[in-house]
Amino acid sequence: MDALRAAQTWLFDLDNTLYPAAVNLFAQMDARMRAFIAAELGVDEAAADALRQRYYVEHGTTLTGLMRHHGTAPERFVAYVHDIDLSGVRANPALDAALARLPGRKIVFTNGSARHAERVLACLGVARRFEAIFD
Repeated sequence: MDALRAAQTWLFDLDNTLYPAAVNLFAQMDARMRAFIAAELGVDEAAADALRQRYYVEHGTTLTGLMRHHGTAPERFVAYVHDIDLSGVRANPALDAALARLPGRKIVFTNGSARHAERVLACLGVARRFEAIFD
């Protein structure tokens, strides 16, 4: 417990950690990825979903596969995929209070964009608790 008291920096994962997985943001992002791939490559949604999954397995992320095989601009992809409905992400006063009690710096990590993190943290009502976003 002394190590926790001595911590100077806290790193938090954003997605499905600071908010519950039941909010289903990933399902929305998967649907947006399928739609992006279908439009970008001129394939149907089934083929787009197969590519999404294949690139994830082969390259670690769908985006990496799209960049390597199709020259996809990462900024366009990320902006499109993270343009999702956050209405299910509710303010969490208990989380806000817990974060306020932690001494030191608080940084949030996301595989998404900084903009995505900013939007989610604002919905949770905890944006002011974090001094940096690592995307």
